[in-house]
Amino acid sequence: MKKISKQKMIENHLKSGKTLTQKQCFELYGHLRLSAVIFELRHDRGWDIKTHDKQALDRHKRMCSFAEYELISAPSEPEPSKKKEKEPEQAEMPFDDFKDIDFTIPEDEEKKYELPKNAEDIFPDGIKIKKKSFWERMSDWINYDGEK
Repeated sequence: MKKISKQKMIENHLKSGKTLTQKQCFELYGHLRLSAVIFELRHDRGWDIKTHDKQALDRHKRMCSFAEYELISAPSEPEPSKKKEKEPEQAEMPFDDFKDIDFTIPEDEEKKYELPKNAEDIFPDGIKIKKKSFWERMSDWINYDGEK
């Protein structure tokens, strides 16, 4: 059995003539971004979807507003063609120019790029870091003139 995407379930819901709100969408399909799906259907696929502004009481007895979406018309989708379309030829990779270059580092050069094994290699005199308070850091930030 083929798994149907949440977007496809929302499309089928709207095609069946029913309206849909964000709450219904979450309860029925577990989808939290109904407005994103509606945007895509409207702008990328050309669907005519009407938004009805609704109001109701929330759980705290306060008035809240929400959108209810209704499909007015959807363009007919072309049947998927059974013919396999010819794939475009793959462009030549720009890195082919460098395939003959040897990128290995000679052994005598490797020592120059060796990483230190521990902190003593980096800080031979020991690590001396003064921890600044929040206000000292803020003062440095405010008085910073762009030069070190």
